[in-house]
Amino acid sequence: MLEPNRRSRPRIWDLVRTRSRLAAQVGRGRTDYAGSLTDEALEPTDGRSSNTEDERVGLFDVTQIALERALSGAAERQQILANNLANANTPQFKRSDLDFHSTLAGALAAGDSTTQLNSVTFAPQTDTTTSMQADGNNVDVDTEMSNLSANALDYQSLVAVASARLKMLQIAIGGGGQ
Repeated sequence: MLEPNRRSRPRIWDLVRTRSRLAAQVGRGRTDYAGSLTDEALEPTDGRSSNTEDERVGLFDVTQIALERALSGAAERQQILANNLANANTPQFKRSDLDFHSTLAGALAAGDSTTQLNSVTFAPQTDTTTSMQADGNNVDVDTEMSNLSANALDYQSLVAVASARLKMLQIAIGGGGQ
């Protein structure tokens, strides 16, 4: 086996040697971080660390669940806003909207946010207080188009964050992130 160029990678090669030395010691007992043997016997484990104080990030952590719920809220809001536009000329039609941002913020502010996020439901509110036209319809096409654009931007931003998180996960499992 050829030895790598020591000038370009001296630390990596030293780490490989140190790891080999430590691996040889593992059969005889545990080693501490300095590489010296401890008296503690090597016990079979289930792959988890014995340190119970550390916080672990699961595959579906609070951030991932919040992203999923926000994406579904933005999609639902898009349908509601499109329905408003479709009924812009319908007499007595009252516009609806969905404020999923405040619903998610309330769920995240709760103590057990994972449980709260999993049980969150979005309810559209109908605006019955205003009437902009003589026929009782309160849909303003310009306002609805503006709301649609803002919501589409929210959705695209959420998709970009979710995509970046999935790419990081793909890189972590060795997929290369392509």
